[in-house]
Amino acid sequence: MYLKIIEQGRLRRILAAVLCLFSLLVQGEAFNWPHWGRCKNLPVEQDFNVYDYMSYWYQQAGYNTEDIQYNLRCVHALYQFDSSNNVVSVDNMAIRNIDNKHQGINGTAVLADPSKDEGRLVVTFHPYWWFTVKGNYWVLGTDYQSYSVVYSCSNFFFFFHYDSIWYLSREQNFPPRTEALYFNATNSVLIANGLDPSILKRTSQQNCNV
Repeated sequence: MYLKIIEQGRLRRILAAVLCLFSLLVQGEAFNWPHWGRCKNLPVEQDFNVYDYMSYWYQQAGYNTEDIQYNLRCVHALYQFDSSNNVVSVDNMAIRNIDNKHQGINGTAVLADPSKDEGRLVVTFHPYWWFTVKGNYWVLGTDYQSYSVVYSCSNFFFFFHYDSIWYLSREQNFPPRTEALYFNATNSVLIANGLDPSILKRTSQQNCNV
């Protein structure tokens, strides 16, 4: 019994140390603690057409996304497909609110399983020459012409997962009626997957011509 108490104490200390380490690795006021359990294998868009998905997408809302953590606006991305090697080039761009400076990061994306026609991709970025970041890019739903709902999830330390959600649109800004239709469509995708749309925060697409 005494040994069992010691082992339980060790486990609590290890978990506390792990969580403290993780909190130091992620910066920003909008940091959310990882959730208990492993990532769910959510269903994604089937018969995914990578060609129709290319070109510009503008972020309208997000959860655990870079714009929230680092106070960015005008977040958007350009996707371009290279048919010679079946790789998508990814150019992410934004403006920092603190000084109005433009910043961006480039990467690549490939289908997670080329034998399946589904919206499940793996994105790779190289923020530094010695450091590579890979992440899941799951298209939960899209009509290719107006909206896309993207989900990403990573497992940590066997016990936790950390996820992010993006609402993307083809238009940078839209009139009120179109905006209502847009959020009805994107929210419906999350609800269908058991996710709560209220956790997302809007991304500003104003004052982008600076």
